[in-house]
Amino acid sequence: MTKRTTRLILALISISIVTVVGASVYIFSEPQFDPRSLPPGLISFSSQNGQQLINESQFVTDFQLADSYFVGQKRRAYCGVASSVMILNALRGNRDLNQDNLFDEIADELDYSPFWVSFTGLSLRELGQIFFSYGFGVQVHYANNYTLDQFRAFAKENLARSQDYLIVNYDRASLGQEPVGHISPVLAYHHQSDRFLIMDVTTYHYPPTWVKASDLFNAMSTFDPMAQKSRGFLVVNSLK
Repeated sequence: MTKRTTRLILALISISIVTVVGASVYIFSEPQFDPRSLPPGLISFSSQNGQQLINESQFVTDFQLADSYFVGQKRRAYCGVASSVMILNALRGNRDLNQDNLFDEIADELDYSPFWVSFTGLSLRELGQIFFSYGFGVQVHYANNYTLDQFRAFAKENLARSQDYLIVNYDRASLGQEPVGHISPVLAYHHQSDRFLIMDVTTYHYPPTWVKASDLFNAMSTFDPMAQKSRGFLVVNSLK
């Protein structure tokens, strides 16, 4: 092997190491606050219009119970983890769980690890495993099995009850946001404007947002390449 070849191999190894280290820092570090503008048609919850919608809504039972447990995700692929922590703490009535200890009690019951979740995120099925392992009832629903009217009716009924929560898996690109799959709880519905309140856990980019029912349904109806299924929604309740 010539000196030139040796140097080339060492250079490639060095580049690979730097790339891996850089990617790991990016994946495992807490994202920096970098707010993005909401596309037309989406309404920030904190805006005057967004506050008016929550004040007028008659479907706020879940919001009233879970809003105080809201958390933003600590890693870029941790939207499902943050959503799980929020809803589990709301169901349990305490703040014992966080994104660092969520997997501690249930690691042996899952077929994935927090390490891999940091790279791939969670599918609806995997999200459901977390709640089931903590002793709660779970129903996984894929959007391609519903019509818009069926989903709207189902979600409104859920949001009018206590102790069962709705979490959605949708494609951001369908809402005019960055092209990535995302998971967050839905906590309210405004009848007159036909909008759902997504408590977006990506607080470093986007605020909790009011979304048209048709737009949310279309975003859930997209294909999830990781799960090889349609995206959709999950319902978790206190009965296993």
